[in-house]
Formats: sequence, C-alpha cells, structure tokens
Amino acid sequence: MADQEPAPSEDVRKVRFVYRRSPDYRTIAVSGAWGGLTGTGDLRAHLYVEGGAPPEASEVSVRGDMAGPEVVVAPKPEDGLAGIVEREVQISLVMSPRQAKNLGKWLLDRYAEWLALRRQGLLADEEGKDDGSH
Repeated sequence: MADQEPAPSEDVRKVRFVYRRSPDYRTIAVSGAWGGLTGTGDLRAHLYVEGGAPPEASEVSVRGDMAGPEVVVAPKPEDGLAGIVEREVQISLVMSPRQAKNLGKWLLDRYAEWLALRRQGLLADEEGKDDGSH
C-alpha cells in the first residue's frame, strides 16, 4: 500500500474496486475487542458490545383484570462481585498481521479526522470519552 507515483516512463493503468454488501451484511455496535494470535499466526479479534446483564425474568401481579407494576428479577452476582457486566460477542475477525496493521492505521487515520473536526467545533464532544489529547 505504498503511496509512490510511478516513473513518468511507466504505463499507468487504473483499477476500480467496487463495493457490494453481502446478503449477511449488518451494522453492529462495538464496545471493545478481545483476542490474540491463532495457531497459524493470524490475528483474531472478537468484537463485543458491553452492558448490564439482562434480567433473568420479570413478573407482574394480576388481580382480576388489573395488572400491577412490572418487577424485574435481577441476576444475582456471585459473592464478592459488585455486579455483572455482559459482553456479547457480535463477530470475530481473523486477519493476517499485515492486514491488522493496515486496518489499525485506517482506524487511527479516521480517528485523527474525527479529532480534527471536533477541535474545530464541527462535531460535538463525546462526553466522558477519551479524546487522546491528554
């Protein structure tokens, strides 16, 4: 992916990349990633979305034809835990180290664009998010 101009004497040709969505295409939220190296040396990243664990159930008391308030039956944390956070793995990515490097650079470049626009006041600040400026 070098950004080198061809020598003037070289024949220049263009290649067009056309993007199509897979029938399985979907947009997913990502809170983070977990993973590492595979046995073949590729990188695997499990992308997850994180949040409070859903309730085990909810209950409503019914008297005659009147329903009372819904009561959530919360999951019980194990002894010593303050709570439960669920990480739902949305998708796993497997790529070569070179592809991982290129994807990382692409993400950092998009982040730099976002940061520049935000510093110009063109984007709202994401409250409580790290902007990399400290």
